[in-house]
Order: sequence, then structure tokens, then C-alpha cells
Amino acid sequence: MIVGMHDMLDGLSRYWRERVSAEGALWIVMMDGLFLIPLIFAVFFYPRPVMLAIGGVLLLTAVLIEAVHVARTHHVGWHRH
Repeated sequence: MIVGMHDMLDGLSRYWRERVSAEGALWIVMMDGLFLIPLIFAVFFYPRPVMLAIGGVLLLTAVLIEAVHVARTHHVGWHRH
């Protein structure tokens, strides 16, 4: 049986409406899955640039987390006695 694109999209949208609530956190996990699939395929065809991009994003995330942590702990109103 060959499934057409319209049937597949209709099935996905029906599944989305029945199973995923926009008020919960499952929709975030599913959207991350949609972004993860192209990334996995990109790793197969362009491994070095994708790994450098992932490393850059992780490094930027670590720097931003550290900057927020330092700003919160060294703010004038946050002194500990």
C-alpha cells in the first residue's frame, strides 16, 4: 500500500490533535524531535561542519549560563552575610 503525502499529513495532524496538548510539555519534545531528524541526516553528509556547529552552540550555551549565574550571585541585592 502506497500512502500519499496528503494522507500522511492528515494522519500526522490527526495524531497531533488527539495526543498532544499545547498546554503540556509534550509538544516541546515533539518539536525538538522534528528539528533533530534533519540534524541527524546532516551529520551523515557534513560531519565536520555539523559537529563544529553543535560544539559552538554548546559552548555559547555554557557561556550564557555562566554569565547569568555570575550576574545573579554577584548582584548588589544578593549579598550573603
